Amino acid sequence: MGRPHLFVVACLAFAGSIAACGLDISGTANGLTDDGGGVGSGDGAIVGDALGGGDGAIGDGGTSTDVTSPPLDGAGPCTPNGTVSCFAPPSGWTVVAYAPGAPPACPAPFTTTQSDVEEGPTANNACRCDPCTVTSQPSCVTGAISSSYDNDNTHLCLLPGVSVTNGVGGACNMGMYNLAADVKLTPPGVSGGGCTSTLSKHKDAFTFAGKGRACAAADPTAAGCKNGICAPAKPPTPYAICIASSGVQTVCPTPFTVKHVVGTDVSFDCASTQCGCTVNAQCGGGSLSFYTDNACQDNVVAIAADDSCHAVVTGGGGPMFRSYKYTASPTNVTCAPVAPAPASNVQLVGATTICCAQ
Repeated sequence: MGRPHLFVVACLAFAGSIAACGLDISGTANGLTDDGGGVGSGDGAIVGDALGGGDGAIGDGGTSTDVTSPPLDGAGPCTPNGTVSCFAPPSGWTVVAYAPGAPPACPAPFTTTQSDVEEGPTANNACRCDPCTVTSQPSCVTGAISSSYDNDNTHLCLLPGVSVTNGVGGACNMGMYNLAADVKLTPPGVSGGGCTSTLSKHKDAFTFAGKGRACAAADPTAAGCKNGICAPAKPPTPYAICIASSGVQTVCPTPFTVKHVVGTDVSFDCASTQCGCTVNAQCGGGSLSFYTDNACQDNVVAIAADDSCHAVVTGGGGPMFRSYKYTASPTNVTCAPVAPAPASNVQLVGATTICCAQ
């Protein structure tokens, strides 16, 4: 089951006879470390309808004179609810209960919406190439064959010889050659071949700087808010009273200065659907065969093309050879994908800024 998207609706601007809200600094540490906020009827929203509504301020029955620090949003005095400070969330912010990690279920009254969220995504090779498939075999018979030789039976092959062009790899070629007593042939390398690999997205590769759970109440009144003034009851540890706003906000309002930019999922792009890849192989059994006729039929003399000096039985004054054929086969053919570009356009789904007092 997918997690719901985050959705935040701005709280109402405070208006009416109440002009301020007392926020006790010590109360911030105690009362605002655990908090909750109202939600509307939105689609899986963490926070929903605007704060406010109803008559009178929270804590009717007098004006508090115990105001030790200015409240949010320039509000006037209000009566704290026992030892819990009251505050007026700025426009666009609403109250939630939030806890990092994997806390227990959302506490009352913040039980209407529970959203498990993540922050600080790192892609970790989320764009990845699937295993390669070889689509065409490489060749071991394409290209010239270089040679060296000697005629003094030292078997060192120190003299540079001619280069056999091998115009038709693996088939009969025309050419006139005399063979020395000792010959060393250096074969051509692997050439050609093709492979393919498909690029795939791996969302499970992501790691996150932090995870948490955000909780919302059924409505502003349930969250302890009335006429834009909030005095929520302290939720149990590890939950804290925080405020939330849709999107990525630059600054958290004081005193809620600890910022969490969270989302219910992550989205990202990969550069393409295909991966580049290269074919790797070895060439084995290379042999250059010489013939005295023009059609690679008569009096064959075969010399291994393995970059070693070999004694030639008919070499050193033997017959003239008029055709030749070179054969070799690729072995250990594999392909390796080229590392793709890293994931781009990484975004949190339903990005929401949650600000807490600590």
